[in-house]
Amino acid sequence: MFHAINSRDIPSLRVAITLQENQYNQPPQLASPDHNIKSVTSIFLTFLFIGFILGWLLQHNRYKKRQAIYIFRKAKTLDTIQKLTPQTQSQIEILERIWNKP
Repeated sequence: MFHAINSRDIPSLRVAITLQENQYNQPPQLASPDHNIKSVTSIFLTFLFIGFILGWLLQHNRYKKRQAIYIFRKAKTLDTIQKLTPQTQSQIEILERIWNKP
């Protein structure tokens, strides 16, 4: 395995050793900037899309609750109108006739 080294072989041997040492001393290569930008952009767009979906669901639920409250109040108002006594109904009719009088 060991060979006699001539003076001509020494510089080439040093270069070979230097190259090997430099290969191990180099820092690991980072991903290219284009790849990093694409990754960050894709993550951002994914979160943006999820945010839009969640925002729409929240707005839809709020709208449904408001509609339910509105319908409940209308039904309650109709119930109170139907429960009026005949005397109050006649008073309301008289007031309506006076109001609509030409």
